[in-house]
Amino acid sequence: MTTLIFDVEANGLLDTIDTIWCIGITDAKGGPVDIYTDHDSDYRPLQEGLDRLSAADTVVAHNGLGYDLQAINMLYPNTLRFEQMYDTMVAGMLAEPERRSHAIKSYGEQFKAPTLFCAPMARYR
Repeated sequence: MTTLIFDVEANGLLDTIDTIWCIGITDAKGGPVDIYTDHDSDYRPLQEGLDRLSAADTVVAHNGLGYDLQAINMLYPNTLRFEQMYDTMVAGMLAEPERRSHAIKSYGEQFKAPTLFCAPMARYR
């Protein structure tokens, strides 16, 4: 069973998005974060990343249902399936409904862990 953790960086919110700048993907079992983009020849093509996500049994993202899944499927229809998605933001809300913030930054601060996907992809924001 393949479980991948991913993050999408794009040029806008769902009402204005027309470009995915890049996708960061790592295997849940560990390993490097692979960056996929069509905007920098130092990285693998975006389509490779989309194919990798599409083939996975489970894909994990923070606010994945609210943004990442929709953004990908708006621009690349039928790439991801709802039943593949595990949204850590939804999981956090269910586990700790009293928590003030479920933003990924607040979890990073609590656990003293940087939000790793943001760092290598920050230049696309």
